Amino acid sequence: MNVLVRKALAVDVEALIDLARRTIGASYRPFLGDEAVDSFLGSGAVERYVTENIGACTILERGGRVLGYAVCRDNLVDLMLVDHACHRQGLGTALLRHVEEELGWRFAELRLESFAANGAANAFYRKHGWLEGSRFFDKESAAEKVVFYKVTGQGQSRA
Repeated sequence: MNVLVRKALAVDVEALIDLARRTIGASYRPFLGDEAVDSFLGSGAVERYVTENIGACTILERGGRVLGYAVCRDNLVDLMLVDHACHRQGLGTALLRHVEEELGWRFAELRLESFAANGAANAFYRKHGWLEGSRFFDKESAAEKVVFYKVTGQGQSRA
């Protein structure tokens, strides 16, 4: 698999927004429902999130095409998306491995949140050694979320 993982640039904003809108639209409907997904996509939240977090974004691309990205803040993987059309090709594994390596040297434990009903994502994280720490009801999305963590054994501090 010939992929490049790099820091996002301002010129990537539109590609990231497009990827997020397509992937959220395709992947989240089965467990959040059409109304919730359409409302979220119509709210401008995707555009705001990408624009505000471009400096914390890592991109995965192949052949010059953006196929996935992750947004990390301190020890938190705040968002990780892989193009829905490219699932099950090892791209998520490559991106997650890169994020774990980049953050692992600084933090003894990494965290991320996932929708409890997102069985595919949760199975993916568990397969890669992430453990469920807790669950909570997220008022903003009106859905239960799972907090996953992974002990890196490398980092010097916890955030």
